[in-house]
Amino acid sequence: MAKKSSFLWHAAVYGGGNLLVYAAGFLLLPLYVRCLSESEYGTLDVFNRLGEVVILCLLYNGLRQALLAFHNQARDEMERRAVVGSAILLTLLLLGGGGALVMVVASPLSRWLQIENPGLLRLAVASVVLESLALMLLALAQARVESVFFAVVTFGQFLLRVGLSIALVAGFGLGVQGVLIASAVTSALFALVLLGREVVRGGLWIDRRQLKAMTWFALPFVPGGLGFFLLNSGDRFFLLHHVDKAALGAYALGYKLALVVKLFSRRPLYMVWSARMYEAARRPDAPTVFGKVFTRMLAAEVGVGLALCLVAKEAVRFLAGGGYDGAAAVIAPLVFGYLFLTAADLMDAAFYVKRRTAWKTPIMLGSTAVVLALYALLIPPLGIHGAALATLFGFVAHAGLTGVVSQRVFPVRYQWGRVAAAVAWAIVLWFVGQGLPASWWLLPAKAVLWLTWPVGLWHAGVISEEEKQCARAFARTVGEKLGFFREPATGAPELRAGERAA
Repeated sequence: MAKKSSFLWHAAVYGGGNLLVYAAGFLLLPLYVRCLSESEYGTLDVFNRLGEVVILCLLYNGLRQALLAFHNQARDEMERRAVVGSAILLTLLLLGGGGALVMVVASPLSRWLQIENPGLLRLAVASVVLESLALMLLALAQARVESVFFAVVTFGQFLLRVGLSIALVAGFGLGVQGVLIASAVTSALFALVLLGREVVRGGLWIDRRQLKAMTWFALPFVPGGLGFFLLNSGDRFFLLHHVDKAALGAYALGYKLALVVKLFSRRPLYMVWSARMYEAARRPDAPTVFGKVFTRMLAAEVGVGLALCLVAKEAVRFLAGGGYDGAAAVIAPLVFGYLFLTAADLMDAAFYVKRRTAWKTPIMLGSTAVVLALYALLIPPLGIHGAALATLFGFVAHAGLTGVVSQRVFPVRYQWGRVAAAVAWAIVLWFVGQGLPASWWLLPAKAVLWLTWPVGLWHAGVISEEEKQCARAFARTVGEKLGFFREPATGAPELRAGERAA
């Protein structure tokens, strides 16, 4: 029990740190959309997508996973120091060499990306390289299960980045350049601190065998990673040649808001499930358990997604103040699309618990081919609306392919009737909400409309009796914590709201 509690404690701390990293981007969103024009925000989004390509091609994701695996499998401290030194050397060589190459070709690359200032592109690449180095060094804390140190460093990066961004963007009016400088300075400072910490801990050793083994370990991550990138971000590069930067900025804002749903529904739940699913897979009723988790996690995302879609126009107006026309219109299809991506990610559990991850590469390549065809078909005539629809249908195809293959690896009893009912009822309420104008005074009416979703599912019997009992128990626990109820000796709950007043 103690080991399990310790594991869950570290998982919670890591989860909080990761959530903080993602939350930083959303906390800075009002600053960016109010201080940057739609064109500038579109350029910033292109830089972010380009950064993803750079780190994928430079093996960052594979090297980070190799560091975690090789460090935890090392037999003694000397071998661990060799793993650390070799990983850092590989990171410096690949990130430094690749970053330098991109900077050399910055001028033609910026013309292809329709960016007028090659200097901004070079600054963006430097920011990506420095941030990747800092994250690689921070991964050592994760490898050693130093969860508190990990969270403290993450919080420090968060505070510094937010402070510098506010000062440079809002205070000095540096626009996109200020955003990139804030990121680069924050990453550089923390990379130096973390690198110094490793030197002080016992020095860094280089081992040729470790260098070779880690490189071969990291290479297979490239094709799958590139496929996932095209599935998630390839639409931006298609849009570059079919819409102006203002439309691209509006699409980037709508996409960012759609990702809020994942941040506050799927991500925290999946952090817990990803730690428990291996134990659940050993149970005799594992297919049923996995089916229930699938239903409940999708339902959580549907609920949060419906809330956002009902107030999409108000959210865009609140963040941007004005402009960014079209951002609200792409939120609903993107939210719906990411629901299918969550379904695919939950189905991926089959490959993890059975150690059959080789299936993920052909699935990803097949999904990528479908989504590229959809981009080419829908974006030229429909612009950002075509990009949103291509993302939706691409994720549907990805979920379909994943489901067909994963069922052969690890059969799950999915509760498709309950899932379909929850999604269909949410779509009906969303259509009703479209008849209400975007106005702040109508927010209470939209809140009531959103509450109709769980109430309807409750009374229609879509929510199971087991889930209803859990909901009642949770409500009672919250009431007791807040002091509204107490449990007397007879076992009957008793209101004590007036007890304190007496």
